[in-house]
Amino acid sequence: MDPVTMSALAQGTGAGLEFIGGLMDRNTGISLKTLRRRGRQSIAQARASDAVFGGLEEAALRTAHQKELAGFEGAKRSATLAGQHAQRMVQEQGAVNRAQAEQSIVGRGLAGTSTGAQVFGGVQDQTTRQLASIDMQLAQTLSQLGLDQAATEGAQGREIAGLRRNSRDFNRELEQFYTQLMTSGNITK
Repeated sequence: MDPVTMSALAQGTGAGLEFIGGLMDRNTGISLKTLRRRGRQSIAQARASDAVFGGLEEAALRTAHQKELAGFEGAKRSATLAGQHAQRMVQEQGAVNRAQAEQSIVGRGLAGTSTGAQVFGGVQDQTTRQLASIDMQLAQTLSQLGLDQAATEGAQGREIAGLRRNSRDFNRELEQFYTQLMTSGNITK
C-alpha cells in the first residue's frame, strides 16, 4: 500500500477513534437509537482500520523476519564453503608434504624402512588432524548459527504474538465501550 493511502487510512482511523471517544459528549440530546447506530459504525470503522494496520504491520514484520532468517542461511552457506575451501587447502598441502617426504625418504635411502614409514605416517597424521580440526570448527560454527537462528525465530514468533495480543486488547476495549453504549439509558429524545 502506498504512503498516501496509508496516511488517509491513519487519518480515518484517528477520526473514527476520536468519534468513539467523544461520542457521548458531542451527541447529547440525540436518540439512543441514533447514538447506538453511530457507535456501531464507529466501532466497525475502528475494527476495520485496526485489521488493515495490524495486517500491514504483521506483513512488514514477516518480511523483515524472512530477510533476517535468510541472513542465517547465507551465513551457513558461507561457513560451509569456507570449511570446504580450508579442507581443500589442507589436502593440497598434505599431498605436497607427502611428495616431499617421499622424495626425502628415497633420497636418504630410507625407502622400505620403519623410519621412512614413520616419516610418511607423520605427514599423513598431520593432514588428518588438520582436517578433523576444520570439521570440528565448522560443526561448532553451524551449530551456533542454528541455535542463534532458533532463538531469532522464537523472538519473531513472540513479536507477532504481541501484535495479535495488542489487536485483541484493542477489540476487547471496543467491546467494552460498545456494551456501555448499548446499555446506556441516560440519553433522552
